[in-house]
Amino acid sequence: MAQKKMILDLDTGVDDALAIAYAVAAPDVDLIGIVSSYGNNLLDVCAKNSLKLLELLGQTDVPVYKGLPHSSTSDHFDVMQVSKDIHGDNGIGDVDLPEPKRALEEMSGVDFYIEAAHQYGQDLIIIPTGPMTNLAAALEKDPEIAHLIGNVTFMGGALTVEGNVTDVAGKAGVTGQELADDLAVQIEVAPVDQFLGEKVTDVVKEDDGSFTIHSAKRTSTSKSIVIAMGNGAFSPRKLALPGAEELEGKQVRYFANHKEDFKDQRVAVLGGGDAAIDMALMLEDVAEQVYLVHRRDAFRALEHTVAQLEASTIEKLTPYLPKDLTVNADQSVTLNLKRMRADEERPLEVDKVLVNYGFTSNNAALKDWSLDLASERGQIKVDQTMKTSVPGVYAIGDGVVYEGKVALIATGFGEAPTAITNLAKELYPDKRMATHSSSMGIG
Repeated sequence: MAQKKMILDLDTGVDDALAIAYAVAAPDVDLIGIVSSYGNNLLDVCAKNSLKLLELLGQTDVPVYKGLPHSSTSDHFDVMQVSKDIHGDNGIGDVDLPEPKRALEEMSGVDFYIEAAHQYGQDLIIIPTGPMTNLAAALEKDPEIAHLIGNVTFMGGALTVEGNVTDVAGKAGVTGQELADDLAVQIEVAPVDQFLGEKVTDVVKEDDGSFTIHSAKRTSTSKSIVIAMGNGAFSPRKLALPGAEELEGKQVRYFANHKEDFKDQRVAVLGGGDAAIDMALMLEDVAEQVYLVHRRDAFRALEHTVAQLEASTIEKLTPYLPKDLTVNADQSVTLNLKRMRADEERPLEVDKVLVNYGFTSNNAALKDWSLDLASERGQIKVDQTMKTSVPGVYAIGDGVVYEGKVALIATGFGEAPTAITNLAKELYPDKRMATHSSSMGIG
Protein backbone atom coordinates (compact mmCIF):
# COMPACT_ATOMS: atom_id res chain seq x y z
CA MET A 1 0.00 0.00 0.00
CA ALA A 2 1.38 3.40 -1.00
CA GLN A 3 2.31 5.86 1.73
CA LYS A 4 0.76 8.88 0.01
CA LYS A 5 -3.03 9.21 0.24
CA MET A 6 -5.06 11.12 -2.34
CA ILE A 7 -8.48 12.77 -2.27
CA LEU A 8 -10.01 13.93 -5.55
CA ASP A 9 -12.54 16.78 -5.32
CA LEU A 10 -14.47 16.56 -8.59
CA ASP A 11 -17.37 18.11 -10.47
CA THR A 12 -17.21 14.90 -12.43
CA GLY A 13 -17.21 15.59 -16.15
CA VAL A 14 -15.21 14.22 -19.08
CA ASP A 15 -11.82 15.48 -17.84
CA ASP A 16 -12.57 14.30 -14.30
CA ALA A 17 -13.29 10.81 -15.65
CA LEU A 18 -9.68 10.74 -16.84
CA ALA A 19 -8.51 12.04 -13.46
CA ILE A 20 -10.25 9.12 -11.74
CA ALA A 21 -8.74 6.61 -14.18
CA TYR A 22 -5.23 8.00 -13.68
CA ALA A 23 -5.63 8.12 -9.90
CA VAL A 24 -6.77 4.52 -9.47
CA ALA A 25 -3.94 3.34 -11.74
CA ALA A 26 -1.18 5.37 -10.06
CA PRO A 27 1.17 2.98 -8.25
CA ASP A 28 2.59 5.54 -5.82
CA VAL A 29 -0.63 6.85 -4.22
CA ASP A 30 -3.80 5.40 -2.70
CA LEU A 31 -7.04 7.06 -3.75
CA ILE A 32 -8.84 7.09 -0.41
CA GLY A 33 -11.96 8.96 -1.52
CA ILE A 34 -13.70 11.30 -3.91
CA VAL A 35 -15.50 14.41 -2.69
CA SER A 36 -18.17 15.58 -5.11
CA SER A 37 -18.75 19.18 -6.08
CA TYR A 38 -20.87 21.25 -8.47
CA GLY A 39 -19.58 22.76 -11.70
CA ASN A 40 -19.78 20.70 -14.88
CA ASN A 41 -23.18 19.61 -13.59
CA LEU A 42 -25.27 19.72 -10.43
CA LEU A 43 -23.83 18.19 -7.26
CA ASP A 44 -26.07 15.09 -7.26
CA VAL A 45 -25.31 14.35 -10.90
CA CYS A 46 -21.55 14.77 -10.39
CA ALA A 47 -21.61 12.50 -7.32
CA LYS A 48 -23.48 9.78 -9.19
CA ASN A 49 -21.08 10.09 -12.13
CA SER A 50 -18.17 9.37 -9.78
CA LEU A 51 -19.89 6.22 -8.51
CA LYS A 52 -20.66 5.08 -12.06
CA LEU A 53 -17.08 5.59 -13.25
CA LEU A 54 -15.56 3.83 -10.25
CA GLU A 55 -17.78 0.81 -10.90
CA LEU A 56 -16.82 0.90 -14.59
CA LEU A 57 -13.16 0.80 -13.52
CA GLY A 58 -13.77 -1.97 -10.99
CA GLN A 59 -12.86 0.30 -8.05
CA THR A 60 -15.92 -0.16 -5.84
CA ASP A 61 -13.82 0.15 -2.67
CA VAL A 62 -13.20 3.90 -3.22
CA PRO A 63 -15.82 5.86 -1.23
CA VAL A 64 -17.61 8.89 -2.68
CA TYR A 65 -18.67 11.75 -0.42
CA LYS A 66 -21.16 14.48 -1.15
CA GLY A 67 -19.83 18.03 -0.93
CA LEU A 68 -21.63 21.36 -1.00
CA PRO A 69 -24.16 22.15 -3.77
CA HIS A 70 -23.19 25.79 -4.40
CA SER A 71 -20.71 28.47 -3.37
CA SER A 72 -20.89 30.17 0.01
CA THR A 73 -21.78 33.44 -1.71
CA SER A 74 -24.93 32.11 -3.40
CA ASP A 75 -28.00 30.06 -2.57
CA HIS A 76 -28.13 27.95 -5.74
CA PHE A 77 -26.10 26.79 -8.73
CA ASP A 78 -27.13 26.58 -12.39
CA VAL A 79 -25.13 24.63 -14.96
CA MET A 80 -23.58 26.86 -17.61
CA GLN A 81 -24.35 26.18 -21.26
CA VAL A 82 -20.64 25.98 -22.05
CA SER A 83 -20.38 23.05 -19.60
CA LYS A 84 -23.20 21.25 -21.40
CA ASP A 85 -21.53 21.90 -24.74
CA ILE A 86 -18.28 20.33 -23.52
CA HIS A 87 -19.47 17.60 -21.13
CA GLY A 88 -22.96 16.85 -22.43
CA ASP A 89 -26.23 16.99 -20.52
CA ASN A 90 -25.19 14.23 -18.11
CA GLY A 91 -21.66 15.53 -17.52
CA ILE A 92 -19.81 12.54 -19.01
CA GLY A 93 -20.28 13.15 -22.70
CA ASP A 94 -23.83 11.78 -22.69
CA VAL A 95 -22.39 8.27 -22.33
CA ASP A 96 -25.06 6.04 -20.78
CA LEU A 97 -23.47 4.12 -17.91
CA PRO A 98 -25.37 1.69 -15.64
CA GLU A 99 -26.84 3.07 -12.43
CA PRO A 100 -24.43 2.58 -9.50
CA LYS A 101 -25.06 -0.36 -7.20
CA ARG A 102 -23.84 1.42 -4.09
CA ALA A 103 -24.74 4.62 -2.31
CA LEU A 104 -22.83 7.73 -1.35
CA GLU A 105 -21.15 7.82 2.05
CA GLU A 106 -23.22 9.26 4.91
CA MET A 107 -20.36 11.45 6.13
CA SER A 108 -20.17 14.83 4.39
CA GLY A 109 -17.27 15.62 2.11
CA VAL A 110 -16.25 18.51 4.35
CA ASP A 111 -16.00 16.25 7.42
CA PHE A 112 -14.11 13.65 5.38
CA TYR A 113 -11.50 16.29 4.52
CA ILE A 114 -11.03 17.11 8.19
CA GLU A 115 -10.88 13.47 9.29
CA ALA A 116 -8.35 12.57 6.58
CA ALA A 117 -6.15 15.58 7.37
CA HIS A 118 -5.89 14.56 11.01
CA GLN A 119 -5.33 10.90 10.15
CA TYR A 120 -2.75 11.19 7.36
CA GLY A 121 -1.20 14.64 7.86
CA GLN A 122 1.69 15.36 5.49
CA ASP A 123 0.99 12.16 3.53
CA LEU A 124 -2.34 13.57 2.34
CA ILE A 125 -2.65 14.98 -1.19
CA ILE A 126 -5.81 16.86 -2.18
CA ILE A 127 -6.58 17.55 -5.84
CA PRO A 128 -9.63 19.75 -6.52
CA THR A 129 -10.41 20.06 -10.24
CA GLY A 130 -13.51 22.21 -9.82
CA PRO A 131 -14.70 24.84 -7.34
CA MET A 132 -12.75 25.08 -4.08
CA THR A 133 -15.93 25.32 -1.99
CA ASN A 134 -15.53 22.03 -0.12
CA LEU A 135 -11.91 22.66 0.88
CA ALA A 136 -12.74 26.23 1.88
CA ALA A 137 -15.58 24.99 4.09
CA ALA A 138 -13.30 22.41 5.72
CA LEU A 139 -10.65 25.06 6.43
CA GLU A 140 -13.30 27.33 7.90
CA LYS A 141 -14.64 24.55 10.12
CA ASP A 142 -11.20 23.36 11.26
CA PRO A 143 -8.41 25.88 10.47
CA GLU A 144 -5.82 23.52 11.96
CA ILE A 145 -5.89 21.30 8.87
CA ALA A 146 -4.13 24.03 6.86
CA HIS A 147 -0.95 23.00 8.69
CA LEU A 148 -1.65 19.27 8.47
CA ILE A 149 -2.38 18.65 4.78
CA GLY A 150 0.75 17.69 2.85
CA ASN A 151 -0.14 19.05 -0.59
CA VAL A 152 -3.01 20.71 -2.46
CA THR A 153 -2.77 20.80 -6.27
CA PHE A 154 -5.57 22.50 -8.19
CA MET A 155 -6.40 23.54 -11.73
CA GLY A 156 -5.73 27.05 -12.98
CA GLY A 157 -4.68 29.15 -15.94
CA ALA A 158 -5.40 32.28 -17.93
CA LEU A 159 -6.82 32.64 -21.43
CA THR A 160 -8.45 36.03 -21.72
CA VAL A 161 -6.22 38.08 -19.39
CA GLU A 162 -2.47 38.62 -18.93
CA GLY A 163 -1.66 35.41 -17.10
CA ASN A 164 1.51 34.96 -15.06
CA VAL A 165 4.31 32.65 -16.26
CA THR A 166 6.58 31.25 -13.54
CA ASP A 167 8.13 28.11 -15.10
CA VAL A 168 10.62 29.83 -17.45
CA ALA A 169 14.23 29.73 -16.25
CA GLY A 170 15.59 33.15 -15.36
CA LYS A 171 12.13 34.71 -15.11
CA ALA A 172 10.89 35.12 -11.56
CA GLY A 173 7.42 35.81 -12.93
CA VAL A 174 6.22 37.63 -16.03
CA THR A 175 2.89 38.06 -17.76
CA GLY A 176 2.22 36.07 -20.88
CA GLN A 177 2.32 39.26 -22.93
CA GLU A 178 5.71 40.31 -21.50
CA LEU A 179 7.13 36.88 -22.33
CA ALA A 180 5.74 37.07 -25.88
CA ASP A 181 7.25 40.54 -26.32
CA ASP A 182 10.65 39.28 -25.11
CA LEU A 183 10.50 36.37 -27.57
CA ALA A 184 9.66 38.75 -30.42
CA VAL A 185 12.83 40.72 -29.61
CA GLN A 186 14.90 37.54 -29.30
CA ILE A 187 13.88 36.20 -32.71
CA GLU A 188 15.44 39.27 -34.33
CA VAL A 189 18.86 37.92 -33.29
CA ALA A 190 18.59 35.39 -36.12
CA PRO A 191 16.20 37.03 -38.62
CA VAL A 192 13.77 34.74 -40.42
CA ASP A 193 10.80 35.50 -42.65
CA GLN A 194 7.65 35.86 -40.58
CA PHE A 195 4.16 35.48 -42.05
CA LEU A 196 1.68 36.30 -39.32
CA GLY A 197 -2.10 36.24 -39.29
CA GLU A 198 -2.28 33.43 -41.83
CA LYS A 199 -4.00 30.08 -41.46
CA VAL A 200 -2.23 27.12 -43.04
CA THR A 201 -4.95 25.41 -45.05
CA ASP A 202 -2.95 22.43 -46.34
CA VAL A 203 0.47 20.81 -46.24
CA VAL A 204 1.35 18.40 -49.05
CA LYS A 205 4.36 16.08 -49.15
CA GLU A 206 5.67 15.93 -52.70
CA ASP A 207 7.24 12.94 -54.44
CA ASP A 208 10.74 14.34 -53.98
CA GLY A 209 10.24 14.53 -50.18
CA SER A 210 9.77 18.29 -50.02
CA PHE A 211 6.66 20.00 -48.71
CA THR A 212 4.24 22.51 -50.20
CA ILE A 213 2.52 24.73 -47.64
CA HIS A 214 -0.70 26.48 -48.62
CA SER A 215 -2.28 29.46 -46.88
CA ALA A 216 -4.90 31.96 -48.01
CA LYS A 217 -2.12 34.44 -48.91
CA ARG A 218 0.75 32.36 -50.31
CA THR A 219 2.17 29.00 -51.32
CA SER A 220 5.57 28.08 -49.90
CA THR A 221 7.95 25.15 -50.23
CA SER A 222 10.29 23.62 -47.66
CA LYS A 223 12.57 20.64 -47.19
CA SER A 224 11.11 20.05 -43.73
CA ILE A 225 8.50 21.32 -41.28
CA VAL A 226 8.26 21.98 -37.56
CA ILE A 227 4.71 22.19 -36.26
CA ALA A 228 4.60 24.31 -33.09
CA MET A 229 1.12 24.31 -31.63
CA GLY A 230 -1.00 24.21 -28.51
CA ASN A 231 -4.09 22.15 -27.79
CA GLY A 232 -6.14 23.94 -30.42
CA ALA A 233 -7.54 27.21 -31.63
CA PHE A 234 -9.76 28.95 -29.10
CA SER A 235 -12.89 30.61 -30.44
CA PRO A 236 -14.90 32.89 -28.17
CA ARG A 237 -18.64 32.52 -27.89
CA LYS A 238 -19.92 35.60 -29.64
CA LEU A 239 -22.25 38.34 -28.47
CA ALA A 240 -25.46 37.47 -30.31
CA LEU A 241 -26.74 41.00 -30.90
CA PRO A 242 -27.37 42.72 -34.26
CA GLY A 243 -24.37 44.81 -35.23
CA ALA A 244 -21.98 43.21 -32.72
CA GLU A 245 -19.97 41.39 -35.39
CA GLU A 246 -19.20 44.64 -37.23
CA LEU A 247 -17.80 46.13 -34.01
CA GLU A 248 -15.40 43.25 -33.22
CA GLY A 249 -11.90 44.46 -32.55
CA LYS A 250 -13.17 47.99 -32.01
CA GLN A 251 -15.91 48.67 -29.47
CA VAL A 252 -16.60 44.96 -28.92
CA ARG A 253 -13.72 42.78 -27.68
CA TYR A 254 -13.33 39.18 -26.57
CA PHE A 255 -9.81 39.42 -25.10
CA ALA A 256 -8.05 41.83 -22.77
CA ASN A 257 -4.48 40.94 -23.66
CA HIS A 258 -3.32 44.57 -23.42
CA LYS A 259 -4.99 46.31 -20.53
CA GLU A 260 -3.59 49.67 -21.64
CA ASP A 261 -6.07 49.48 -24.55
CA PHE A 262 -8.76 50.23 -21.96
CA LYS A 263 -6.98 53.06 -20.14
CA ASP A 264 -9.32 55.84 -18.93
CA GLN A 265 -12.32 54.21 -20.66
CA ARG A 266 -15.70 53.01 -19.50
CA VAL A 267 -15.80 49.24 -19.92
CA ALA A 268 -18.70 46.79 -19.67
CA VAL A 269 -17.62 43.21 -19.00
CA LEU A 270 -20.28 40.66 -19.91
CA GLY A 271 -20.19 37.33 -18.06
CA GLY A 272 -20.38 35.82 -14.59
CA GLY A 273 -17.59 33.28 -14.25
CA ASP A 274 -14.02 33.43 -12.97
CA ALA A 275 -12.60 34.65 -16.28
CA ALA A 276 -15.12 37.50 -16.57
CA ILE A 277 -14.40 38.65 -13.02
CA ASP A 278 -10.65 38.35 -13.64
CA MET A 279 -11.06 40.61 -16.67
CA ALA A 280 -12.98 43.19 -14.67
CA LEU A 281 -10.49 43.15 -11.78
CA MET A 282 -7.52 43.45 -14.12
CA LEU A 283 -8.98 46.57 -15.73
CA GLU A 284 -10.09 48.23 -12.51
CA ASP A 285 -6.86 50.15 -12.03
CA VAL A 286 -6.62 51.45 -15.62
CA ALA A 287 -10.21 52.01 -16.73
CA GLU A 288 -12.29 55.04 -15.80
CA GLN A 289 -15.10 52.72 -14.70
CA VAL A 290 -15.73 49.00 -15.03
CA TYR A 291 -19.21 47.48 -15.11
CA LEU A 292 -19.87 43.74 -14.74
CA VAL A 293 -23.10 42.62 -16.39
CA HIS A 294 -24.43 39.18 -15.52
CA ARG A 295 -27.80 37.54 -16.02
CA ARG A 296 -27.92 36.18 -12.46
CA ASP A 297 -27.51 37.78 -9.06
CA ALA A 298 -24.96 35.14 -8.05
CA PHE A 299 -21.62 34.74 -9.80
CA ARG A 300 -20.24 31.33 -10.79
CA ALA A 301 -16.73 31.87 -9.52
CA LEU A 302 -14.41 30.93 -6.68
CA GLU A 303 -15.24 32.49 -3.34
CA HIS A 304 -11.90 34.31 -3.23
CA THR A 305 -12.54 35.82 -6.65
CA VAL A 306 -16.03 36.95 -5.67
CA ALA A 307 -14.63 38.44 -2.46
CA GLN A 308 -12.15 40.48 -4.52
CA LEU A 309 -15.03 41.65 -6.69
CA GLU A 310 -17.09 42.71 -3.68
CA ALA A 311 -14.16 44.74 -2.35
CA SER A 312 -13.55 46.48 -5.68
CA THR A 313 -14.98 49.62 -7.31
CA ILE A 314 -16.53 47.55 -10.10
CA GLU A 315 -20.24 48.28 -10.52
CA LYS A 316 -22.23 45.05 -10.68
CA LEU A 317 -25.32 45.08 -12.88
CA THR A 318 -27.39 41.98 -12.13
CA PRO A 319 -29.56 40.26 -13.15
CA TYR A 320 -29.39 41.86 -16.59
CA LEU A 321 -28.91 40.59 -20.13
CA PRO A 322 -27.87 42.76 -23.11
CA LYS A 323 -30.84 43.27 -25.42
CA ASP A 324 -29.32 45.48 -28.12
CA LEU A 325 -26.52 47.96 -28.71
CA THR A 326 -26.05 51.13 -30.72
CA VAL A 327 -23.00 53.18 -31.67
CA ASN A 328 -23.17 56.83 -30.68
CA ALA A 329 -21.82 59.85 -32.56
CA ASP A 330 -18.68 59.93 -30.38
CA GLN A 331 -18.08 56.20 -31.11
CA SER A 332 -19.14 55.16 -27.62
CA VAL A 333 -21.66 52.32 -27.32
CA THR A 334 -25.02 52.26 -25.59
CA LEU A 335 -25.99 48.82 -24.31
CA ASN A 336 -29.68 48.37 -23.65
CA LEU A 337 -29.92 45.98 -20.70
CA LYS A 338 -33.07 44.02 -19.89
CA ARG A 339 -33.69 42.82 -16.35
CA MET A 340 -34.26 39.07 -16.21
CA ARG A 341 -37.88 37.97 -15.65
CA ALA A 342 -39.06 41.57 -15.73
CA ASP A 343 -39.97 44.29 -18.23
CA GLU A 344 -37.46 46.76 -16.80
CA GLU A 345 -34.76 48.02 -19.17
CA ARG A 346 -31.85 50.39 -18.60
CA PRO A 347 -29.25 51.96 -20.92
CA LEU A 348 -25.53 51.72 -20.23
CA GLU A 349 -23.13 53.97 -22.14
CA VAL A 350 -19.56 52.66 -22.38
CA ASP A 351 -16.50 52.95 -24.60
CA LYS A 352 -15.77 49.23 -24.81
CA VAL A 353 -17.77 46.01 -24.38
CA LEU A 354 -15.65 43.04 -23.24
CA VAL A 355 -17.46 39.73 -23.72
CA ASN A 356 -16.64 36.54 -21.80
CA TYR A 357 -19.27 33.89 -22.49
CA GLY A 358 -16.78 31.03 -22.75
CA PHE A 359 -14.68 29.44 -25.48
CA THR A 360 -14.53 26.38 -27.71
CA SER A 361 -11.27 24.83 -28.91
CA ASN A 362 -10.17 22.33 -31.54
CA ASN A 363 -7.31 21.27 -33.79
CA ALA A 364 -9.59 20.62 -36.73
CA ALA A 365 -7.23 22.43 -39.12
CA LEU A 366 -4.79 19.52 -38.96
CA LYS A 367 -7.42 17.15 -40.31
CA ASP A 368 -7.57 19.20 -43.51
CA TRP A 369 -3.85 18.80 -44.21
CA SER A 370 -2.64 16.14 -46.61
CA LEU A 371 -0.38 14.65 -43.94
CA ASP A 372 -1.13 11.32 -42.29
CA LEU A 373 0.13 12.22 -38.82
CA ALA A 374 -0.14 9.56 -36.13
CA SER A 375 -2.05 10.94 -33.16
CA GLU A 376 -3.22 10.00 -29.68
CA ARG A 377 -6.30 11.63 -28.10
CA GLY A 378 -6.13 14.47 -30.60
CA GLN A 379 -2.41 15.17 -30.05
CA ILE A 380 0.43 14.51 -32.50
CA LYS A 381 2.61 11.56 -31.53
CA VAL A 382 6.36 12.24 -31.60
CA ASP A 383 9.48 10.39 -30.49
CA GLN A 384 12.25 11.69 -28.23
CA THR A 385 13.68 13.77 -31.10
CA MET A 386 10.28 15.42 -31.73
CA LYS A 387 9.95 13.54 -35.03
CA THR A 388 6.40 12.67 -36.15
CA SER A 389 5.26 9.63 -38.11
CA VAL A 390 5.83 11.57 -41.35
CA PRO A 391 9.53 11.81 -42.34
CA GLY A 392 10.68 15.42 -42.46
CA VAL A 393 7.97 16.64 -40.10
CA TYR A 394 8.71 17.49 -36.46
CA ALA A 395 6.26 18.82 -33.88
CA ILE A 396 6.56 20.62 -30.52
CA GLY A 397 4.32 22.26 -27.93
CA ASP A 398 1.23 21.33 -25.94
CA GLY A 399 -0.26 19.72 -29.05
CA VAL A 400 2.22 16.83 -29.03
CA VAL A 401 2.43 13.72 -26.89
CA TYR A 402 5.28 11.37 -25.95
CA GLU A 403 6.23 9.27 -22.95
CA GLY A 404 7.04 11.48 -19.98
CA LYS A 405 5.61 14.64 -21.54
CA VAL A 406 5.17 17.53 -19.07
CA ALA A 407 2.79 20.24 -20.34
CA LEU A 408 4.73 23.36 -19.33
CA ILE A 409 5.92 26.39 -21.28
CA ALA A 410 9.43 25.56 -20.11
CA THR A 411 9.10 22.12 -21.69
CA GLY A 412 8.18 23.69 -25.01
CA PHE A 413 11.32 25.82 -24.90
CA GLY A 414 13.33 22.61 -24.54
CA GLU A 415 11.45 20.78 -27.29
CA ALA A 416 12.25 23.51 -29.84
CA PRO A 417 16.06 23.10 -29.90
CA THR A 418 15.65 19.33 -29.70
CA ALA A 419 13.55 19.36 -32.86
CA ILE A 420 15.71 21.86 -34.74
CA THR A 421 18.99 20.12 -33.89
CA ASN A 422 17.75 16.69 -34.96
CA LEU A 423 16.11 18.11 -38.06
CA ALA A 424 19.37 19.87 -39.02
CA LYS A 425 21.32 16.63 -38.55
CA GLU A 426 18.86 14.92 -40.85
CA LEU A 427 19.16 17.60 -43.54
CA TYR A 428 22.92 18.17 -43.22
CA PRO A 429 24.48 14.96 -41.87
CA ASP A 430 28.03 16.03 -42.77
CA LYS A 431 27.89 19.38 -40.97
CA ARG A 432 29.04 19.90 -37.40
CA MET A 433 26.21 21.27 -35.29
CA ALA A 434 26.58 23.99 -32.66
CA THR A 435 26.45 22.48 -29.20
CA HIS A 436 26.16 25.68 -27.18
CA SER A 437 24.50 29.05 -27.78
CA SER A 438 27.88 30.81 -27.58
CA SER A 439 29.14 28.82 -30.59
CA MET A 440 26.15 29.52 -32.86
CA GLY A 441 27.71 32.57 -34.51
CA ILE A 442 24.65 34.80 -34.34
CA GLY A 443 23.96 38.17 -32.84
